[in-house]
Amino acid sequence: MFVTHSFKIPYDKKLYSELRFMQREAASVWNDIVREATSYYFSFKKWLSKTEIQAIRKQTYHLHSQTVQAIADKYVANRETIRQLRVTDKKAKYP
Repeated sequence: MFVTHSFKIPYDKKLYSELRFMQREAASVWNDIVREATSYYFSFKKWLSKTEIQAIRKQTYHLHSQTVQAIADKYVANRETIRQLRVTDKKAKYP
């Protein structure tokens, strides 16, 4: 069992609101990527590549471009991990 503690870092209120805005913007990037990739898959039965996702999301948000690229990379990595786990699970069920 892990014991965790949370505490506030003593920054001024303006910085907290700016960090919260960036957090929401990053969540918006993630949700848009998931929505678009899923929609594309159901339409064309093919997943969007990492470069296509990054090109679509380019300069759309109030975040640094490398942050948006990192979120897209994380999405593609998660999608690949899920695919591998599903293949492994199928092999375990039907040897």
